[in-house]
Amino acid sequence: MPEYKVNKELIVEHIENGITLFDPDESYIFSLNETGAYIFSKVKTNTPVIKIVKAFEKKYSISNAKAKKDVDSLLARLVKNKIISYV
Repeated sequence: MPEYKVNKELIVEHIENGITLFDPDESYIFSLNETGAYIFSKVKTNTPVIKIVKAFEKKYSISNAKAKKDVDSLLARLVKNKIISYV
């Protein structure tokens, strides 16, 4: 399972039930809901994906399969938007 890192310094604004990420170099804003913000915070602290999935599963009381699908889906979106990249 690949590991990820945040690509650059982003301005992170905590909003009700989520966060907004602002890339000053690209003048790009990306918003994440509460669950997306949780996953992003784990990536930002270099948590291995397998541990992110387990923590997500436990925090939201969902199956491992659902947690893996949700985490993988968000990570793919963050990679596509160049917010994170593979290590």
